[in-house]
Amino acid sequence: MNTKQTETTTKLFELIEDIEFGMLVTEASDGALRSRPMSVKTTDSDQCLWFMTDKGSAKLLEIKENCQVNISFAQPSGHKFVSVSGTASNTDDQSKIDELWDSSAATWYPDGKDSPKLTLIRVEPDDAEYWCPKSNMFVSLFKIASAAMDGERPTDLGENKKVEM
Repeated sequence: MNTKQTETTTKLFELIEDIEFGMLVTEASDGALRSRPMSVKTTDSDQCLWFMTDKGSAKLLEIKENCQVNISFAQPSGHKFVSVSGTASNTDDQSKIDELWDSSAATWYPDGKDSPKLTLIRVEPDDAEYWCPKSNMFVSLFKIASAAMDGERPTDLGENKKVEM
C-alpha cells in the first residue's frame, strides 16, 4: 500500500470511528435489501469492521446466502458520510470477542462476553468512499451563501475520496 492509499485508509477509519454507528445492509432471500443500525468496532490489528450480534439472527442467515454487504455511516451535523462495501463472515473467535468487548456490549449481553448468544460479524472492506468537509461549518456556510448570491454552485466544500482496499 502506497503512502496516498495509507492516508486515505487512515482517514476512512477515523471517520468511521468518529461516527460509530452504521447501517449494515444485507440481501434477504427474496432479493430485498435490509438495513439495520449496528455499532461498529474497529481494531488496530486489521482493516476490518466488526459487529456483535446474536447467533441465529436473520442477518447471519442473509450473510450466509450472500456475503456481499454495505455499511453506510452518516453524521449530517458534521457533513461526514461513509459507504463501505465488503465481504462479511461470521466467527465465534473468543479472543476477538475479548478484544472488542466494552461496556456498551454489556448492555446487549448481560451474561458477559461468554454469552452463548454472542457472535461476531467480520466485514473485510473491498472498497469505500467518504465525503467530509475541508473546513469548519461556518466557512462552508459562507461558501454556500456566496455562491448562492452569485447564482453559482458552491465549490471546494469538502473532500470526496474513493478508497480501494
